[in-house]
Amino acid sequence: MIYDVLNPGFGLNPITANGSTDDKTNFQLIINHANSQGGGEIILPGNRTIIISSQLTIYSNLTFRSSHGKTVIKALANGVYSFMNFATESTTYSVTIDGIEFDGGGFNTTHGLIFLSGANVKVINCNFKNFNLGHQAIMFKFSINNVTIKNCTFDNLNSGIFFHQRNQNLRIEDNHFNNLNGHAIHLQGSQTAAHYCSDVIIRGNHIVISPQPPNEPGIHGIYMTCADTDFDGTSAHHENIVVADNIVIGPSLSFPAKDSTVQGGAADLISLKDIIRLKCYGNTARNGGDLGYAIERCHYGVVSNNTADQNNRCGISIFGSSHISVTGNVCGNNEQDYDGENGNPPYGGIRVEFDSVHVILSGNHLYGQGVGVGTQKYGIVVKENSIPASASTNPIRAPFNIKIGVNHYSGNSLGDIYNEVTSTIIQDASASVAP
Repeated sequence: MIYDVLNPGFGLNPITANGSTDDKTNFQLIINHANSQGGGEIILPGNRTIIISSQLTIYSNLTFRSSHGKTVIKALANGVYSFMNFATESTTYSVTIDGIEFDGGGFNTTHGLIFLSGANVKVINCNFKNFNLGHQAIMFKFSINNVTIKNCTFDNLNSGIFFHQRNQNLRIEDNHFNNLNGHAIHLQGSQTAAHYCSDVIIRGNHIVISPQPPNEPGIHGIYMTCADTDFDGTSAHHENIVVADNIVIGPSLSFPAKDSTVQGGAADLISLKDIIRLKCYGNTARNGGDLGYAIERCHYGVVSNNTADQNNRCGISIFGSSHISVTGNVCGNNEQDYDGENGNPPYGGIRVEFDSVHVILSGNHLYGQGVGVGTQKYGIVVKENSIPASASTNPIRAPFNIKIGVNHYSGNSLGDIYNEVTSTIIQDASASVAP
């Protein structure tokens, strides 16, 4: 069944979509009728604005689609918890939202969309803007399967897309994020075995992170974790993850900020933690305030053909991870701020540290000269000890069986390789090695 909100029939009142009248009540009655008939497609007037004063309750088996262009749904004032939400924490099936712009209006609107447990959700060709006083533009609160978020824009937000607890078969592709005060894409598991994401593709997204206010926590472009902060291997792990062809650009400022009076930059631009079977390839991470790529507590993975340049610490960090192949990456002019100031230098283009085992590095291009201020001290760094403050048991764990094959080094100011670990195998006899 198709319902035109300007002419719904069935004795229902039409909405005005005039950009000033509160259409919440009539809009909700149309949704309720469609639900009573088992679902249907609700057509919204293209290039017009619908004002609502409180959230719309939506149900399974519904499609919301603009007739042409984009329909704007906008908050009337403060107090709109979300634009669309489900009535109860029950199973949700087969919902599509296509071609709609959700405008928080700069009010304290908390979310654009909230989905609960269930399956088969598509959010495509939508815009989310002016949620800077709220939380996530799209939140998946419990557990959901078969999700596509594609070709959407996110602008002037507190944060973008958030998945919580157990989710699978997720596709987050070809979206654009600007003016963020929180993570663009965030997948959060937990230390319990039930909470993690699996079979995930994050591809082709473009993320630009703005300068952050003083003393604010760092934000990431792409962030995945199950919070195994004790590094004891007991947490859940995300599984079967592809992060490919994304571009994440920071504001070229330090994280944390130099002092409490100046703006700060992004934290790790692409932060991938607690993952089994990871493919991270073809991405760009540039101008981050910390790391370009944080590969932490990941196992059985490939990190290849990425670029990382002008990040404040290292381009790619392999930390507490195992069975990782690091090949074909280009890392240049990292270590913009941190070496010699604080932290645990040197950082280099690629750094392997803390309990990482069975890691192969080959065919990478690691340079310290070219565009940008500053230079890498080393192309590759293998550090014996890097101690997370929260690793309460056995906090000193050296990397083991790190194999460094033939890489290309150019202009790294102190040498090609810095190595503190006796078990490291260095196959390229022409590379300079310190200490």
